[in-house]
Amino acid sequence: MAGQSATDAQQRDPHNIQSSGAETWGMLQGHEKGYISKTDATPNSWLAQNFTSCDKDRDGKVTQAEYNQCDKNRQH
Repeated sequence: MAGQSATDAQQRDPHNIQSSGAETWGMLQGHEKGYISKTDATPNSWLAQNFTSCDKDRDGKVTQAEYNQCDKNRQH
């Protein structure tokens, strides 16, 4: 890690990028529709970056179940 701080290394790890702070389904923009679109995910940097991998059925929407599973995988 020569030449880079611990903060720089953390910012490059996609699991640590959460500048939007939305952690729970109810805090995510658009959740009231029952799904999150790619546009809705934009304010949440982690979800925006991982939207495709969270969208398991590839329908362009992340449902609460998909989000919960994806979020659970992130915490491991």
